[in-house]
Amino acid sequence: MKTVLVTGGTTRLGKCIADHLRATGWRVLTTSHRPDAGADFCCDFSSLDNLPALMEAVRRKLDGCLPDALVNNAALYRPSSGQEESSDAIRTVNCEVPIQLARWLGTKPAGGVRSVVHILDAATLSAPAALKAGSYGQSKFLLGGRLSSLVRELAPRVRVNAVAPGCVLPPVGVREKAAPRLLDYPPTAADVAQAVAFLLTNEALTGVILPVDCGQALLNGGWMVI
Repeated sequence: MKTVLVTGGTTRLGKCIADHLRATGWRVLTTSHRPDAGADFCCDFSSLDNLPALMEAVRRKLDGCLPDALVNNAALYRPSSGQEESSDAIRTVNCEVPIQLARWLGTKPAGGVRSVVHILDAATLSAPAALKAGSYGQSKFLLGGRLSSLVRELAPRVRVNAVAPGCVLPPVGVREKAAPRLLDYPPTAADVAQAVAFLLTNEALTGVILPVDCGQALLNGGWMVI
């Protein structure tokens, strides 16, 4: 049984992804920044200094091995009350941590190629839209923009792809207007989870950004790499 680490995998979209992967035969490990969330590992991603302890804990859990796959789902939409350097924290959680965790998967040879899937945001796949979404949008845009270089850096040891959901489960307390889309219905969390599973298992794919948004990104001037 292959093992996948899903960051932010105990609530909302992350839980949907984790549940779907369990149902399709994966051994799923999860992270959360909250110690009471029921995750396998607790880690605050607002500082890169916290990653070595997480990496070591995962290795111990897996008897010295690394996961076969990684889903970078954890994200910070807005800072907690009183949090300093909020834009820096958002960029760290949403962009720098996913890149460092992906690089970590390439540090030890495996029997096969490992797989990484970033969770982006279809609403921030174009620069103008990302700017309107503030630090959150810019961080997601930057993560997507750095995909190509990360793919080249980690090949052939690790495949790196991304899913860009449309408006599926907005953060608590955040109201989003219904985004224009080509189809008459919205995407669901199940649609996103299925796309993640597809990218994790299709060994011919790397460098793919797959919008799961019913055509939202195309109407918003975003890119699509498939």
